[in-house]
Formats: sequence, structure tokens, C-alpha cells
Amino acid sequence: MAQTILVADDDRGQVELFERALKAKGYEVLKALDGEQAYDLALSAKPDLILLDVSMPKMDGDLIYTYLKAPDSPVKHIPILFVTGLRTEKEILESGEDNIFAKPVSLDKLLTRIADLIHQ
Repeated sequence: MAQTILVADDDRGQVELFERALKAKGYEVLKALDGEQAYDLALSAKPDLILLDVSMPKMDGDLIYTYLKAPDSPVKHIPILFVTGLRTEKEILESGEDNIFAKPVSLDKLLTRIADLIHQ
């Protein structure tokens, strides 16, 4: 059975890019174009991983993360990767964070990190 990844980004082009790349690797893809939709889908579908934009309408990625990772959340175990246009790749590398990707995203790096997290 294919693993499911929720892609949440308000940029349709970005969602379509991720969707094509993920489907080519055999993943099922759920899509959300705003924060509320992403939060609802995460709770109802319980994907294997969430790819989450930081800046989205209705609810931003940081708030979604806080809710989904709360101690009483039924989905707190789901890995979350952030994508953002708010930080550069250099800033992210210097911070040592490996679950944040700067836009434009290196699909190879992203797909490798997804595989690492899903197949742990």
C-alpha cells in the first residue's frame, strides 16, 4: 500500500510540482490550499507525512504544527516537513534544521528526506 503525503501550500503551482514528483515516486498525494483545509485533512486522513508551507491563508504552518504536535493530538506522530519562501537555504543550513526546505525546493533533497522519514 502506497504511503500518503499531504501537501499544503497556497501556491497551486508549487502543489502541482510536489504532486508530480511525489506520484512519480509512488506516493499517494492529498492537497490543501489553505491552513484550515490542511489541518482538517491531517486529522481526517492521517497521512504518513505532511509537507507544509509556513505562510498560508486562514492558518499558518507554525500554528498547524503547534496543533498537530500537541500532546493530546491523535496525529502527533506524523512527520512534518516545512517549505518556506521566508528563509534562504543558507539560513536553514546554518541553523542545522533538516525538516525545513527553502523555496525553490531541491526536489532531490526533499524526496530523500521524505523517504528517510517515512521508512524509519
